[in-house]
This record gives sequence, C-alpha cells and structure tokens, in this order.
Amino acid sequence: LPHMKPYLDNARAVFKRRRDLICQRINDIPNMSIVPPRGAFYAFPSYDAKIASQDLANELVRAGLICTPGSAFGSYGEKHLRFSYAADEEKISRGMDILSDVMSRKE
Repeated sequence: LPHMKPYLDNARAVFKRRRDLICQRINDIPNMSIVPPRGAFYAFPSYDAKIASQDLANELVRAGLICTPGSAFGSYGEKHLRFSYAADEEKISRGMDILSDVMSRKE
C-alpha cells in the first residue's frame, strides 16, 4: 500500500508532537514523571502524592480531565494515571493545565 505512506508519515509526526507535548507538560509538574511511550497513544505517568490513583482520577474527572486510574491495570499501576494523547494539541494543553492545577494541591 505505497499510497498510504504520506498519510502514515503525517500521522506519525502528529502523534510524535502530541506525545512530546504531553510528556514535557507532565515532567514539568512537581511530583510527576513519565518515560515517553514508544507505542500507541497513551501516556502512563507516575506521581508521588498521598492519594490513591482511583481517587485522583475521580478528582481529575470532576475538574474536567478524563483519565484512567493506574490501579485499573493491577496493583503495579497504583500511583500512575493513564491519559490518551489522541486529542489535538490544544485539548492536550488544556488537560495538562487541569492536571497541573489539581496536582499543585497535593502533598
């Protein structure tokens, strides 16, 4: 399917920009860190705060940011959250503003 190459090249570039944006914004938040994902379009950052991932995810949803608690992926996922970066860059930035605001109130 050689006719797909331009589409795929563009899609890779778009998702790389989105990945880089979400990773940079997460790493700028105190007590949060992420290793850049190498596949799909999900970020799985860790955080260091005294709150369970389910409770933090619920708080983020109330603030307007949808995410999945890390605990949904088993006990190893606790203290992690999962975000999709399939949205456009403006929505990713708004979501990371919400995340930064909520995390600024955590120990």
